[in-house]
Amino acid sequence: MQARGSRSLDPYLLLAELALMGLSFVGVGSQDPHLLPALFLRLALALAVTYLCSRIPVVSALQWGRWIWLLCAILLASVLLVGPQIGGVRRWLILPDGLSLQPSELVKVGLILYLAAYAGGSRRRRLSAGPRAILAVALSVLLVALEPDLGTAALILVLGLALLLWSGVPAKQLLIGLGLLALLGLLAVALGHGHYTYALHRLQRYLSALRGGGPASTPYQLRIAHQMIAQAGWFGRGFRHKVPALPAGYTDMVSAAVIYAGGWVSGGLLALAMAVVVWRGILLTLRCQGSERALAFGVSAYIAIQALTNLLVLVGTIPVTGVPLPLVSYGGSAMVSAGAALGFLQAIHRRNSWR
Repeated sequence: MQARGSRSLDPYLLLAELALMGLSFVGVGSQDPHLLPALFLRLALALAVTYLCSRIPVVSALQWGRWIWLLCAILLASVLLVGPQIGGVRRWLILPDGLSLQPSELVKVGLILYLAAYAGGSRRRRLSAGPRAILAVALSVLLVALEPDLGTAALILVLGLALLLWSGVPAKQLLIGLGLLALLGLLAVALGHGHYTYALHRLQRYLSALRGGGPASTPYQLRIAHQMIAQAGWFGRGFRHKVPALPAGYTDMVSAAVIYAGGWVSGGLLALAMAVVVWRGILLTLRCQGSERALAFGVSAYIAIQALTNLLVLVGTIPVTGVPLPLVSYGGSAMVSAGAALGFLQAIHRRNSWR
């Protein structure tokens, strides 16, 4: 029996989100306890955003999807124009009081909302609006790649293609769009090839390791992360042992820090919590129709692809990408984006509650 307009949140989804936030305290706190006050504020903000987005009518969120994406695209362009260059890249906008904003994280949710609204239209409308939807994906990918942040750009491309295929975009339009994006990408690389040296170096190290280049070919942070996981044991080393200095240990490699401090049990809990989030999203995808179904699918794909990418980097299956682990890595913009995504899942659940 279907009961519409339920006020309750999905308890499984909420518990999974809280578990991931708790594991963030374990991982980040073991790497740098001084970050815990700031981490608490970021997690509190992400949880508040989840609640606020859960209260927004799904129809209204989808109606505003195009404008939310457009705002994110403007912020991405602003990063290239006025963003500070840090470590050879431009990825942040500096806000008052020393705060910063990373639009490449926000655009993921904006793009999901835009494409979900597109997917809910009639076949005739989708045919006419297809080029605009493809252009939104291509522009998002290109602006992020120019920062440069090729790992996030690749993730957005995969996410965008998944949603476009789900929406039934005509194959001819999609192939033309991909060809145009490939040409623009080659042009960007040709004009600023020096900015992508770091990515080429990472790829060379990865290919060398695949060819049996020995331990020296494995990136230093991966060697340390693997040692930490091997030494963790079932219940971890806690916070009293001296934690090895792990590069990006509270951001991209936070899962290794979680396992070192909390043990293999914590690693299993981390995987379980991520699986619960994706499971609840898939259930909503199967139960809904139209734009709501596309939105549930988009959020599920976003969390699944990003979490899987982060974990595959940890085990050395793919090159280092710099993609954070949703709701666990320290980045504030990434936490808020993931919190908003889960909030929209909760909004769909409230609108479509099954007893």
